[in-house]
Amino acid sequence: YMAVSYNPKKLLEHELSCPICLELYTNPVYLPCGHNYCLACINATDASSGEKSLPRCPECREEYSGTETLHKNFKLCGIIEGYRAIALVENLGREPLEVRCDHCLDTETLAIKTCLKCEMSLCTLLQRAAEDQGTSDAVRDKLMSTAVALMDSMAGLVSRYRDRMSLLLEEEREVVTGTVARVLSKEPLNTKRLQDSLRMNDFRAEMGQLLQALIVQLNPLELTFNITTAHPSLLLSNDLRTVKYIGIKQASTDNPERFSTAPQVLCSQSFTSGEHIWVVEVGDQSMWSVGLCYKSVPRRGDHSRLGHNPVSWRLQWKNKKLTACHASSNMALVEKTNQPLRVEVALDYEGGILIFHSTKGCREHLHTFRAVFREPVYPAFSIHSTTAHFPVCPSINLEVPLLLTNPINICKLFQ
Repeated sequence: YMAVSYNPKKLLEHELSCPICLELYTNPVYLPCGHNYCLACINATDASSGEKSLPRCPECREEYSGTETLHKNFKLCGIIEGYRAIALVENLGREPLEVRCDHCLDTETLAIKTCLKCEMSLCTLLQRAAEDQGTSDAVRDKLMSTAVALMDSMAGLVSRYRDRMSLLLEEEREVVTGTVARVLSKEPLNTKRLQDSLRMNDFRAEMGQLLQALIVQLNPLELTFNITTAHPSLLLSNDLRTVKYIGIKQASTDNPERFSTAPQVLCSQSFTSGEHIWVVEVGDQSMWSVGLCYKSVPRRGDHSRLGHNPVSWRLQWKNKKLTACHASSNMALVEKTNQPLRVEVALDYEGGILIFHSTKGCREHLHTFRAVFREPVYPAFSIHSTTAHFPVCPSINLEVPLLLTNPINICKLFQ
C-alpha cells in the first residue's frame, strides 16, 4: 500500500482556487447556484457560450442571467487575502501581503485597516478622515446635548415653582371662619408674603444662571476682529466684522500688538475651555490662512507668520495648494483642484483637538491638529495678495469676500 500524506495547507489552497484557471481566486464572483469563479474566467466562459441561450455554470450546468448580474464575494476575497499574507510570511519570511485602499483608485495607496463586516480597506488618510469626522460630529453632538439639558433644567425649574405657587395660592386664599364652614377670604392677596414663601430671589438667580449658560452654549462669543492687531494693509469696518486687504499700508499708530510683517489679524475674543465651532467662507481666487494662536505670538519678522512658531496653528490655501503648519513644520495636504470655499473650524480645548472641514457642498475633512493648549487661544486669520495671479478687469472687483461665523454670528473678511 502507498501511504497518502494529508496536507491541510494544500487542501485549503485547492478550496480557494478557481475551477477554471486552477489559481487562487482573483475578484471572485458567485453564481445563483453557489459556485464561485474569477470574474475574468467566468466572463471568458460567458463570451464563448454565444447569445443563443442563457449561460450555464461550468460545474453544475445551471443557467444564470449573465455576468452583469453577478456579485463580488467579499467574504471570499478577505479569506484569500489572509491566506496569501500567511503564505508569504511562512514561505518567504516577508511582511504580510500589501492590501490596497479601495477608495484610492488613481494611485495604489496601501491600506492600514480592513472592515471585517464589509471587507472595505482604507488607507491612512481616509482612516484618519473617518476618525476626525467622528470627532467633529461628537463636538457638535455635545454642544447640542448640553443645550437641550439646560433647557430641560429651565423647564423643570419653572414646573417646580409653578406647583409651589399653586399650593401657596390655595393656602393664602383660604381662611376658616368660626367652626361651621371654610369660605373664601375677602381680604386682598398678600403678594409680599407670597413672594417670600416662593423665594423669588432664588428663582431669579437659578433661572438667570441657566439662561446665561444657554446663551454661552448656543452663542459662546460675539466674534469681532481686534483692530489693534490688524496689519496696516488690512482695512476694518466700523462694526469690526469686515476686513479688506487694500494692498497699501495705511497710517497707523505704533502698537506692540499690531502685526507688521504678515497681513494678519486676530479676533478680540479667546477660548480657555470647552468645545467651539466657527465657519470661514472664502471667496474664489483668494489666498488665506485660518487657525489659532496664543496671545504671545510674535508680531514682526518671518517667525510671526501663522504656523511658523510654536504658539500658532494654521491651515493655508496659497498658489492652489492646501497646507497645514505648526512650529514651522509645513505639511502639504491632499491636492485639490478647487479651493475650499467654506471652512468649518472645530475646537475641543480640553481634548487638544483642532479640526478643519470643507463644508461647501460635500462635507470633507481637511486636517486635524492635536496639541495640549495651555493658554487662551485666539482665532487668527491672514489674507494674501492675489493681484499678480489673475488679470485685472474693469468689471471685476478683486476684493474677494472671506466670511466668519461662530456659528450664528457673522463677520466678514475681504481681499
